[in-house]
Amino acid sequence: MTEPSGGWDGQWGYIFGGEGRMGQARLTPYYKEHSPFYFFNPETAASFDNVKFFLDCGDDEEQLLVANDTLHVLMRSLGINHEFRVRNGAHTSDYWKKAMYEVLPYIENSFNGLKYKEEETIQTDISEYTYLDILNESCGGRLYFPADYKETSAYTALYYVYSDMGEDFPAKSITQIKKATDAKGYVLVTCNSDSLAAYGKDIQDVIDAAEKEFSSGGTRKGLGILDGGEILFNASARDESVFTSVYLAEAAMDDLDVNPSHGVAYYFCVSDQSRYYVAADLLYRYCKEHDINYEYRVYNGVESANSVLYAISLLINNI
Repeated sequence: MTEPSGGWDGQWGYIFGGEGRMGQARLTPYYKEHSPFYFFNPETAASFDNVKFFLDCGDDEEQLLVANDTLHVLMRSLGINHEFRVRNGAHTSDYWKKAMYEVLPYIENSFNGLKYKEEETIQTDISEYTYLDILNESCGGRLYFPADYKETSAYTALYYVYSDMGEDFPAKSITQIKKATDAKGYVLVTCNSDSLAAYGKDIQDVIDAAEKEFSSGGTRKGLGILDGGEILFNASARDESVFTSVYLAEAAMDDLDVNPSHGVAYYFCVSDQSRYYVAADLLYRYCKEHDINYEYRVYNGVESANSVLYAISLLINNI
């Protein structure tokens, strides 16, 4: 509705029957008849039960991801089944070619009447690492030094706040993350979001306790999942000096005001079946509109320990 007349008339007006028109007049009856933002509605939703939809759009697209993300939110709210992906990339043939590696198997399954896989699988071993307990041991507060740690050096610290997702989940996820922090020479600090709440602690208590044991040089990164993501996001929104960057996987942000700090880089991902799809859309839009450094991913998955481990693998690539 706001595109200059030259661009509108030359590219879209003749398609929609709205040449020479401005503003809402461009939303012609023909346009509405063929736009999913109009024909997807509560009265028609059930009629699409047998249609297979696959949406894929890069997080560096200019406005197309805004529309695709909005469509994903609409379809989720109406219960219209679909696959949705947001990967790293823009409006390039390279992005589209890489999409085909998943799109073509999806099409094949659809023709053969087969259900497409619900989540990506990832194999994660459990490794044993030495650590230092910080705070009350019940809070799960632990500090892991890199192999070549020197007391005289200042270190970047990665604070990992996790939620309970099964007995072996903490060990598996810490193994994933520890490999990444070792490669970067970071100190890793971990804690359990549920135990923090139970013992009346917050992330600043963890930071204060940890940084009595090493010199951070003032550089901190945060990685949180589920409620841990909420804790880190809130901390970054209150004070942009706490973390330089925050990594969020399935962050429990359904009740949050999306007000990220301009001085923090946000790397966030959710599965396409996540409960937090609306908050992820809002955070993406806010970062994009306010020129905040971000990376946004939507991957194939449901809310499970395996899906979160896959999400962590996406985030640690950025770390």
